[in-house]
Amino acid sequence: MVDKRLNYERKQIVELAGNTLSEKRSNDKVRILDIGAGNGSDLSSIGQLLENKCLLEKYGIENFKPKIKKLLDNNVKVSSLNIEKDLFPF
Repeated sequence: MVDKRLNYERKQIVELAGNTLSEKRSNDKVRILDIGAGNGSDLSSIGQLLENKCLLEKYGIENFKPKIKKLLDNNVKVSSLNIEKDLFPF
C-alpha cells in the first residue's frame, strides 16, 4: 500500500527543480534521477522547464516493463529494479 501523504504533486516537483536549477548555464551538465519513475511525467516536466538551459541527463528507476519501454522511448536511462528489495546500481 502506498502512503499518499509521502508523495509530492507534480507541480511542486517541477517548481522545486526550477528554483534549484535556475542559475544553470547552457554548458552545465545536470543529472536528474526519478526513483519509481513510472511514465516519466516528472522527468518530462523538468526537461521542458530546463530545455535549452543546461545539458540535461534523465535517469529513472522503474520495475514495470511497459513503463520502462516508455521511459526508454523518451531518452531516459533506466535501471530496472525493485526499490523495496534490490540494491541500487550506484
